[in-house]
Amino acid sequence: MTSLGSRTAIRRATLLCPDGALLALAPELATATACAPLGPAAVIDQLAAYLLDPAGRTIVARDDATAAWCVRSPLLRPWGPTCAMPIVDEVAAVVAALRCADAPALPPEWLERRFAPRADLLLAAAVATLAHPTRESPEANPEAGAGALAQLRQPGPDEATVHQALLQAGRALAWAPALHDDPVATAIVDELFACGDALAPTTLLATISALLGPLARAATALGARVRDELHERLDRAAALLTALDDPESHPAAGLAMALTRALGAASPHDPDAFIPWHARIEEIWRGLPLMPAFIDGLIAGGTPLPVATLVESMLQGDTDDRALAAELAGQLPLDDAAPALLALAGDDDPALRRAAVPGLALVGAIDPLIAILDDDDPAVAAAAALALVDLGLADQVRTRRPDDPDLARRAAVDAATGANGTDTLGELAVLLVERLDADELLLGSPLVGALAASVLVTERGLDRAIALVEGIPPMASMLAMALPAGGAGICAPSSAVARLAGAIDEATVGDPDAARLGLGVIARLSSGDAALVPSLVAALAAAPDAALALLMPIGELRVRATELADALAPHVTPDAPYRRAALAAAGVATPIDHPLWATLAAYAADLDDPDRDAAWDALVARVRGA
Repeated sequence: MTSLGSRTAIRRATLLCPDGALLALAPELATATACAPLGPAAVIDQLAAYLLDPAGRTIVARDDATAAWCVRSPLLRPWGPTCAMPIVDEVAAVVAALRCADAPALPPEWLERRFAPRADLLLAAAVATLAHPTRESPEANPEAGAGALAQLRQPGPDEATVHQALLQAGRALAWAPALHDDPVATAIVDELFACGDALAPTTLLATISALLGPLARAATALGARVRDELHERLDRAAALLTALDDPESHPAAGLAMALTRALGAASPHDPDAFIPWHARIEEIWRGLPLMPAFIDGLIAGGTPLPVATLVESMLQGDTDDRALAAELAGQLPLDDAAPALLALAGDDDPALRRAAVPGLALVGAIDPLIAILDDDDPAVAAAAALALVDLGLADQVRTRRPDDPDLARRAAVDAATGANGTDTLGELAVLLVERLDADELLLGSPLVGALAASVLVTERGLDRAIALVEGIPPMASMLAMALPAGGAGICAPSSAVARLAGAIDEATVGDPDAARLGLGVIARLSSGDAALVPSLVAALAAAPDAALALLMPIGELRVRATELADALAPHVTPDAPYRRAALAAAGVATPIDHPLWATLAAYAADLDDPDRDAAWDALVARVRGA
């Protein structure tokens, strides 16, 4: 898979070229084809605006040219009706940073919005580009990069608690080995190690680990120093833990895992160098269960050979081992494990056949994926169809077997390509309802993914979703599962969302649980729409014990309102049943000057609070969404 002409090819490249290594591919990512019909300059502006959006929302197709780019470009994936987001934000960052290739400094407007939720990647790519602008002009430019790095060292809001400026500067340094000799680099590393102690919040520790890994991977004097420090700190943590009767409950256990992940990410790619590296780390472990953290690091560092060896071995094990092996193969391209993955694709268990698909896609196994379109299980066939679409082969999927006698399988495969005709959606809806009635776990199912591709990409598709809900009321809950979550805030066309809201209201009359779920769907489609605040507040007040259905939608609405903060306050108390979800919602829904922040800060400072990490994350969201 040498071309970067498909979503999967770009994802593969980002996995194998982590962190600053991806900058070398920026010219290939910003080709005329990937930027058509907008052009590279307009795409750079679009991606920079996306990364600097203080509310973390999607790219919205507000005109025909942007709509065409969102649908056609391999840089993007659909993320709700008429919305898109980059395959990964790192891709957006390296393309947008091309603006800095011939610039003397960071754009002032980028610095003004430096604490937007996704800004760190853009600024890291920009600093690295300033320090080492282009492949055509490979001489390092440390003065420009060092000046930009110094600007990122300026403290941010609540810096002593959340350390966001330090982490931002640390990421930029991790992306820019050309700056490792600058005096500020040593100071940044010292502060990262000082903040990453055993009592640090989990998210802070994980972020520091993700920065120390690429720093340690660098072939610089600073990289060697970070490697030595990681080994020494892991040695001390492991010695402490092995002397305890219950090491897993000690705070040093989390630190040991973070250090191990960083060392995994720093692993050499050369097999001859990897063997002694791994042996030394295993010796330090002293038998502690740190291998999963090390594997996570190998994946983060784009080190496929040892992971492939492990996956090949696990694929000879029991069902659980094979399922985990397939999951690993979907996180990193494992070309050497392709034969074993092909064998898994023929397993008797449809869940394992389905699990093999992402790994096969990453190694470019097109013919086997086309064969899987004829799998007896429509969900397995749908998984293959979705994978082939991301490989840029939607036309081959559409024309595969128009006379397929298995109507359910044909509908699932066609829907994965975006087809939303009456017959396709009717058959798919019947199949989904049947599986729901059979208590099959559908969240994350390729069948739900096919539904999303069919009705949650275009405004016409959303109109088809409305018709589905009107005809088959249980489809409202299917839409809740089909909506993408955990990424950018969706800004679907308001007129279509209003029509969907009316259909859901009618379909859920007399069913308050379904009505709450439906309100959540509307909120998740309406990022930034303050008009929904009264409805969400009223729904929380009417059924506080059923708050979980509304907490994630409140977070995805991304509106800071006093009414929301007041409504969330009872749900963040220590005895609240859905406290962690409420804390996450409070982080993005509470106005910056609301008194609830004092309570959240107290929770974050309490080392004995079991949800301290979630409270700290809320404080970070306050800074990153201000």
